[in-house]
Amino acid sequence: MGNSDVAIPPEGVQVLQTSIEGLPGVRSCRIVVGADGRVEEVHVLAEQRPARQVAQDVVAVFQVQTGQPIEMEKVSVAVLEPSPAHPLRASRLELQSLSLTRREEGVRVRVELALGTNLFPGEAASTQTDRGLLEAVARATLQAAEEAMPKGMARHFRLEEVRQEEVDHQPAVLVAFTSVGEVEKALLGGAPQRRDAAEAVVRACLDALNAELRARYRLLHLAEAAATGEK
Repeated sequence: MGNSDVAIPPEGVQVLQTSIEGLPGVRSCRIVVGADGRVEEVHVLAEQRPARQVAQDVVAVFQVQTGQPIEMEKVSVAVLEPSPAHPLRASRLELQSLSLTRREEGVRVRVELALGTNLFPGEAASTQTDRGLLEAVARATLQAAEEAMPKGMARHFRLEEVRQEEVDHQPAVLVAFTSVGEVEKALLGGAPQRRDAAEAVVRACLDALNAELRARYRLLHLAEAAATGEK
């Protein structure tokens, strides 16, 4: 066996994708695995960096998190020029602040997300239990995201589950929720839990939300390019 035999469990895919999307210049990542769980392809969307440098960083992430460096030939990197009307940076939700206020009756969570220069707050209350707290963090994040979503996208999210898992001997958080609109869509996000479980919950939500935003802005970019070509 060699590098071509890199295999990861389903829950590890989300964690790896989130880690790769945290690399400089990387805007999105999609890992394709076969029925046996072995990695077949890694697709990365990036900007402002040479494709080979990004691919080398991806190989390093696999080495650190799985102990196995994936073959460079399996990593596909597309480097895009940002559209002036819809810059890629503006299509990404970022965590601006997270605060927990503990009282006798429970905990109050406040999350503030940034989309470009605009800020969107969300709040939720919970019991003092660990599970209740993490679910409240997820609800507050989704509430803030509902305010941030651009016109034409789903403006309501229903939390389904928050789960803490161990992936490749590293703690991680998975958040499942449903985008409610004309058609319901199940979303799943994941993030490594480095120190703070509450912050990992926010980043797991953002993992899924930003994938939706990127898809939306790519469609807008393609529509603009098609319209320009028709003129």
